[in-house]
Amino acid sequence: MPERVRLIKILARTAFAFLFLASLCMSLFKVVDAPSLTFSWDKLNHSFGYFLLVGSLDIGFRTGRRLPAKSALVLAYSFLIEIAQYFIPYRDFSLLDMAANAVGIACFLLLLPHLKRIPVYKSLLASS
Repeated sequence: MPERVRLIKILARTAFAFLFLASLCMSLFKVVDAPSLTFSWDKLNHSFGYFLLVGSLDIGFRTGRRLPAKSALVLAYSFLIEIAQYFIPYRDFSLLDMAANAVGIACFLLLLPHLKRIPVYKSLLASS
């Protein structure tokens, strides 16, 4: 595996771990003095975060044909976070958050055929 591809995979795996833990911490812990986000920005952040989560999962772990199943597991993870938030006094269960997460995942899956045309992405596919 070329050194550049190896480095990209390591960075993507690190990004996945960071995003996974960050989404967990931001979802379950109380953030003190956090700026209040309007509804649209909050949902956009959810979508973008889960887009990046699935993207880093795909690049870092080269999921290939298993990507839809792994994407479903990421969506299940978001559902579990929402269930946990139901039991936390300062958090709320939100189907809209889950929908925004699903939109982010779907956007990555829809963009994937176009991403496969990018030379760097092609080299990641060839090295798996």
